[in-house]
Amino acid sequence: MFLNESYEHLETLNQLLLQLEQNPEEINVVHEMFRAAHTLKGMAATMGFERMAELTHQMENVMDLLRNRQLPVTTPILDTLFACATALENMVQSIEAGGSDDVDTTALVAQLQAAMSGQPTAGQAPQVPQETPAAPAEEMGPQPEEAAVSVMREALEQGLFAYQIRVELDIKAALKSVRAYMIFRNLEEMGTIVGSYPAADDIEQEKFDNWFVVWFVSRHSEEEIRDEIMDVLDVTNVSVQPYHPKQQAAPSVEQQVSATAEAPAAEPAASGTVKAETQPAMAAASQPAKASAPGGGAKGAKTAGKPSPRNQTLRVDISRIDRLMNMISEVVIDRSRLSLISSRINDPELTETVDHLHRLVGELQDIVLKLRMVPIENMFNRFPRMIRDLTKELNKQVELEMRGWETELDRTIMDEISDLMVHLIRNSLDHGLEPPEERRKLGKPETGKLVIAAYQRGNSVMIEVSDDGRGINREAVLKKAIEKGLTTPEEAQLLTDAQVYQFLFLAGFSTAKQVSDISGRGVGLDAVKTKIESLGGSVYVHSTPGKGTTFTIELPLTMSIIQALLVKVGGETYALPLTNVIEIAQVPAASVKQVHHVEMVPFRGDWIPLFRLHHFLELELTPQEDVVYIVIQRENKYLALQVDETLGEEEIVVKSLGNYLGSRFGLAGATIMGDGNVALILDGTQFVQV
Repeated sequence: MFLNESYEHLETLNQLLLQLEQNPEEINVVHEMFRAAHTLKGMAATMGFERMAELTHQMENVMDLLRNRQLPVTTPILDTLFACATALENMVQSIEAGGSDDVDTTALVAQLQAAMSGQPTAGQAPQVPQETPAAPAEEMGPQPEEAAVSVMREALEQGLFAYQIRVELDIKAALKSVRAYMIFRNLEEMGTIVGSYPAADDIEQEKFDNWFVVWFVSRHSEEEIRDEIMDVLDVTNVSVQPYHPKQQAAPSVEQQVSATAEAPAAEPAASGTVKAETQPAMAAASQPAKASAPGGGAKGAKTAGKPSPRNQTLRVDISRIDRLMNMISEVVIDRSRLSLISSRINDPELTETVDHLHRLVGELQDIVLKLRMVPIENMFNRFPRMIRDLTKELNKQVELEMRGWETELDRTIMDEISDLMVHLIRNSLDHGLEPPEERRKLGKPETGKLVIAAYQRGNSVMIEVSDDGRGINREAVLKKAIEKGLTTPEEAQLLTDAQVYQFLFLAGFSTAKQVSDISGRGVGLDAVKTKIESLGGSVYVHSTPGKGTTFTIELPLTMSIIQALLVKVGGETYALPLTNVIEIAQVPAASVKQVHHVEMVPFRGDWIPLFRLHHFLELELTPQEDVVYIVIQRENKYLALQVDETLGEEEIVVKSLGNYLGSRFGLAGATIMGDGNVALILDGTQFVQV
């Protein structure tokens, strides 16, 4: 639990830092950063990871100054916070590996402390301090709700005093929420609390660092209020300032949310977080006359309106879902077997029961499959921070565009391709996009463009990584291929671009003149292709010299249960995944033509190659009057696979071939049929390459 939540909060922190870097004036983002860092600190302290807790505490101190506008948002400060986030991630990874949080953070802590004291951090020029007049309380820090401002204005008209009170507790104090409760109780005996920051619910749940703000109406003086609060144990500082509401009150949370809804959203994650933060505040504002102490009437304030339903999430170990999926797979096999038995017996009552079971198992299967599906956003969120760091290292300017966040993919597949995506992105940044000077000479914008997109097409998920860089040099690829003896100069001239780009996926093939630490175009692409194909997917390349390159990954939605077309070849039953099946055709044997020693069959007014599965499977081909074939598509290429007959569609469970057969060309796995026999699953897309 600690590890999972730590990674989630670090991901949130990185996203918010990126958002703040784009919009330094968005102080609300700093509030969310503070909350993420505070949660991390609390979790680390609870688990006994003191170094991690200390680093997050120092980060909180800087964020506190940022959100109160006592410290400007500068690039050096952001770089330091990014470095801190990286250090925290290294700590969590070390803990996950069985180690500790023993990472040297001395330099980072020193930079954070230098930033707090106004000294220049690494890479920041010294600034001449300027005298700035102290801002009144109502112009600094958090602002009260409009309802609270109205109450304070009325109180002033009646001769009462309105105060903004900031209370600081000892950072090492235990049970801070209890101390806050005692302070609220003492204040309620002296007057009326009309609002607080954070909200009363957050203070009750100890969702604050070591300070909070209270807006208070009373007949008592500042000194009396300060003395009353200082009597509470662990209070280190109290600031009581008169609050003078302006004629135009600060916008309420509801108004801010409304304005946010009308404005274009910067990040999907940010809007959701703002909503979560403002709900307690709106509940507290429903009774502005008196904001009760934590643990008291604050909960009652929520009952004024009907509470909104909460999303209830239950964390389940992935191995349990895998086990459930395996059991469902066995049920699917038994369902097929029952259907076969039912058709033989021909009993109406049994047939009806089997049909009902078929529907129930189908619904159960859909539910379990959805349990394994996660938004691709979970993977995409890793990339902006990585791209930021790489562009700084490479001195390149990149505009990142990501589309299809909501596209869902099997969790296991996503985990497998995450590192592969990182490799493709590194390739694009390092060798795809040109440096700013080169782009300027070519008449391109100095800022390159990188697009990462995901979308669903049929039963497949497509992921694209595109750049508008220099593209792949066809001649350089062919030259390297000829040098390695992969082709001859004569054959090279006849190869299509798609065939030429396939050389990039061979082990050790690279056209890069100098291999960098970041990537090398072609280095490791063989591993990318091997892994993608082991997952039942494919990878393609499209490139235009001078305009850019696109890598496209095609993946199945899930690896467990698929729709397949059953066919007979040489008396044996085989399964073909329907993903790439275009149509089934039948022509007289005399219609088959020979073109350059390749058999061709008609297809939609054109001719496509015929691949006889009998030869590949080493089965006897029985001469027939008609040729039955299945048309397979991969990208813009088509191939006809000859079979003896088609048996229809069926849902099958994909089983691994094991270590004995391994990743055999043309085979995607095996399945158990309803009659108990085993059928091999053919990967038709691999034949298209032949």
